[in-house]
Amino acid sequence: MNNAATTSPTHDVLSRDTGEIGDPSSAVSIDSFGLAQSMIAFRFGANEMALRQRAQAEGPEMVSLRDAEVISTSTRKPEGAQAVNAHATTRCQRTGPALALAAMVGLAAMIGVPAAKAQDAAAYPSVTSASAGNSYRVFYSLADRLTADTRQRVAHRLGLPYGPEPRQRLDLYLPAAPCIDQRVLIYVHGGNFVEGDREHYGYVARDYIANGVTVVVPSYRLTRDGHSYPAQIEDLAQVLTWVRGSLSCGEDKVPQIVIAGHSVGALMAASLGLDRRWMGNDPWLREALRGVVLISGHFRPDPAIAQAYAPTPASMAAAAIADHVSDPVARVVIAYGSNETARALSADELDKVLRAEGIVPQTYALPAGNHSDTALDFSLPDSPLFALTLASFDHGADAPKTPPSNTP
Repeated sequence: MNNAATTSPTHDVLSRDTGEIGDPSSAVSIDSFGLAQSMIAFRFGANEMALRQRAQAEGPEMVSLRDAEVISTSTRKPEGAQAVNAHATTRCQRTGPALALAAMVGLAAMIGVPAAKAQDAAAYPSVTSASAGNSYRVFYSLADRLTADTRQRVAHRLGLPYGPEPRQRLDLYLPAAPCIDQRVLIYVHGGNFVEGDREHYGYVARDYIANGVTVVVPSYRLTRDGHSYPAQIEDLAQVLTWVRGSLSCGEDKVPQIVIAGHSVGALMAASLGLDRRWMGNDPWLREALRGVVLISGHFRPDPAIAQAYAPTPASMAAAAIADHVSDPVARVVIAYGSNETARALSADELDKVLRAEGIVPQTYALPAGNHSDTALDFSLPDSPLFALTLASFDHGADAPKTPPSNTP
C-alpha cells in the first residue's frame, strides 16, 4: 500500500460550485424530509388512502415485504410567498428493523423521482440468486429512488476521481456549512467485491447532511475485473488521501473522519481503522480518522468471496483483520442484524479482540434485521445506529484507551 499522503490535483472542492442537479434550496428543505421521527415530506398532498393506492399500484410486492403498519396524515404548511407545501407524515410500527422498508419502498415510488443512474443491478449475483433475488431487487430499486430524491435536495458533486482507474471515483454530498465542524463520513458499500456502485448509495447522505456532516461515497475496484486483495484496501486509503487534498478548510484545521462500511465495506473499513501501522507516524491521518462503523461484516474473508478476493493462503491470512488488530482507532461501532447469525459470531470475535487491545466497542444488533435491513437502517435518523455513528465524531484523536484486561 502506498502510504504517502500526496496532494490531490483536484482543486479545493469546498471552494467550488457543488450543485450538479440544481440549487438544492429550490427543493423541500432537508430537515423536513428526513425520516427522523419516521416523517417523510413530499411536495404534494395526499391522504392515507391515496398513499396506499399509489404504493399498491407501483409495487405491491414491495409494500408487503414487511408487515409494517403505515399511518399517514396530510398537513399543509405555508412557506413565505411560495405555494403551500404539503407534507405526508408516515409512522411505521417498528418490529426490529422497522426500517419502514415496506412503507419506504412504496413511498419512494410515489415521489415520482426516477431512479438514480447507476449500474444495472438486474445482473448482480445477489439479484439473480434464486434464494435472495427478490429481496435485493427491492433493495436496489429503493436505494436508487431514494438516492435520486436525495440529489434533488442537497448540494453534491458526482464522479470525482481519486485515482486513475475507472472505478476510482467518488460522490460528494455537502451540508450548508461544511467547514464549521468539518465532519466527514466515508461510506463504503458492500457487494462481495463483485457488485455494487457508489451510485446506489447517495441516500445514506440525506440525514447526515442535515446534521452538518459531509458525506463521501466511493466506488472501488472489484474482483470481477481482476483486482484482488489488497487493491480494495488501497483504494480506500487513497480516498483518505483525496479527502486530505480536496476537502481542506485551512491548513491548520484537520477534519474529523469516520469510515462506515457495510458487508465487505465493513471489512475494508476495519482494515484501515483497526490496524493503523500503515499510517506510520503521519500526524494528520492519526488525528483525522476518529472512528469506524462496521455494519454486517465478516472480519475474516467469507469463504464465498475468498477465491477471488484473497486467492492465496498468504493473502487470506493478511486479509483477516481479526488477526491483525494493532493500534486501533479509539471509537469502534459494530452492528449487525439479529438474523445474521454468522456475522453476529464474527462481530463477537472482533469484540473480544478489541477489548484485549483496550478498546470497548459499541455494539448494536438490529432486531429482526437481515443483511439489506442494516444497510438501510444506517441512514435512518431514528435508528440507534445513526446516533452511534454521529457520536463517533465526538471522540478525540487517540483518546485514552481502557487498559487491557489480564482476564482471559
